[in-house]
Amino acid sequence: MTPQVLRLTTLEVLTGAALGTEPGGPPPLLEEPVAVSPRAALEAALLPALKRSPCVITFSGGVDSSLLLAVATRVARREGLPAPVPVTVRFSNAPGTREDEWQERVIADLALDDWVRIEVDEELDLIGQIAAGLLRRLGVVHPPHLALHALLAERVPCRSYITGYGGDQLGYWVGVAPNEHLPRPGRRRSAILAAQRLAPAALGRRALRASAPARQWLRPEAHREYERRWAAARQA
Repeated sequence: MTPQVLRLTTLEVLTGAALGTEPGGPPPLLEEPVAVSPRAALEAALLPALKRSPCVITFSGGVDSSLLLAVATRVARREGLPAPVPVTVRFSNAPGTREDEWQERVIADLALDDWVRIEVDEELDLIGQIAAGLLRRLGVVHPPHLALHALLAERVPCRSYITGYGGDQLGYWVGVAPNEHLPRPGRRRSAILAAQRLAPAALGRRALRASAPARQWLRPEAHREYERRWAAARQA
């Protein structure tokens, strides 16, 4: 499969938000629903990358990257493949971003010997040397912190590169089985999201459009188009 660069539209650049794709965009990943568990689907998705060793996984210590690293390690050991290599970026001028203790606990629990840690200072500034080079070559693209991945791809030789970026965007609860419960920390918000998803399409669109973060600098007609795209992307 040839990688596809998703370019931001003018409206997306002005609003600072990726608003999905209109009809005629990239095809769906799956043509039909597949009756497998989420873990089995993730294992199947990771296996081809693990077969192309060395397989690097960006690892911050957060939920998304820890999940990917744990599942990939399990699959590699089950299949007799080389273990994935976690790669962690640490920012010397932003001590509040460090999660050393949690990272070390995850690595120890997974019994991984190979762990790459990279210290950076100002290399990843939004208009720094790496980002500026990408802007000149590719224009404005998504995700916004593409410079991070460019840095890692340059410094860490690999044949497969996996990141958990975007995991937060998958956290929408659209329905609840009788024996399940909404997560307590976001119980109210999850209930609102579920109600929006289960409401009639027109009512759901109005509710979603009203929930779009305001972009006061847009002209009225541009703001209406932004709200429409925002709602459509979240109802897809």
